[in-house]
Amino acid sequence: MMSYPCSRCGTEDKLHRARLCTRCTIADRLDELLDDGTGRIRPELLPLADSLLAMDRPLSGLPWLNRRKGNPGSTADLLRRLGRGDIELTHEALPHFQPWRAAAHLRELLTACGILPAVDKRICSFERWLIGHAADMPDPAHAQVIRRFATWEVLPRLRTRAEKKPITPAARRRVADQVKQATAFLDWLADRDHTLTTCDQTGIDARHAEHNEYARNTIQSFLLWWSANKLTRPFRLPPVQISRATPMPQTERLELIGRLLTAPSLPLRPGLAEAGSGRGEHRPAPCPAAQPRRPPHAGRHHPAEQQPLLRLARRGRRTAARQTVRGVQVFGDGLSAADRGTFAQEV
Repeated sequence: MMSYPCSRCGTEDKLHRARLCTRCTIADRLDELLDDGTGRIRPELLPLADSLLAMDRPLSGLPWLNRRKGNPGSTADLLRRLGRGDIELTHEALPHFQPWRAAAHLRELLTACGILPAVDKRICSFERWLIGHAADMPDPAHAQVIRRFATWEVLPRLRTRAEKKPITPAARRRVADQVKQATAFLDWLADRDHTLTTCDQTGIDARHAEHNEYARNTIQSFLLWWSANKLTRPFRLPPVQISRATPMPQTERLELIGRLLTAPSLPLRPGLAEAGSGRGEHRPAPCPAAQPRRPPHAGRHHPAEQQPLLRLARRGRRTAARQTVRGVQVFGDGLSAADRGTFAQEV
């Protein structure tokens, strides 16, 4: 690539219009887009302009400024509206603009420059999803209820949690499920010619009886929020139930492990993996620090409760040795019929 001195700063670089280098071209473009109407960049956006001018690879920034030029929602359109003050410099304003990826990227830049306060990325993701979810609801009244619930109940709890630790994907999915269950509950009431105002204890009980435990537990926050605002009739919610699997008896567990180790139809390696995983035993593993360290010269003496499992493992090894001689499936992935015959002849 040929480089010539810039007509303004003298830097040798690829020249653009008016024989300006890339950085000078970006500077002129930002002066135009971020103009607040006085011929200068809006003061609140000066950190953004400085950050864009200081980028390591300005050649990648110039195409970003000119992307989808002239179209609504383009980078230039969003920056121009920010400069004029048509878009508020808040986290709540940017998620409403499309395409959402361009708005999300601009939001990240404003946060990185310190113009907007730092916010958890999964909160941003939930806000974008919420806007689309409410827009797709056919009933405007239901959409208004969902927005109120998310704005005054779900998002404040999510932000409070983010102040202590980052939001996990599971927490992000759970709040989305709470909104989905609230939407489904409103539709369920509408199908029965009821609203939240006319819903009583009979309706709550009927809805709980028709849905599984997860749906009942997820709808709790919406119903409690609606009841706390005194916008429905008094009702009583059943307590949240968390079911736990019953521990498998020791004899049954050993019997299943024995089948995994000795079943002729099951490959040996997957069987050993299943047996070693201890499936079926819902007992928490002891803390490593609480386990006594084994003396360096201690003999291999195993506890009595491990003896049945060890005997089964030895039986599995003897079965594997016999299968190896016969050329049947020994490895986890197995052998084809042709390979199996060849393997048997070699043995």
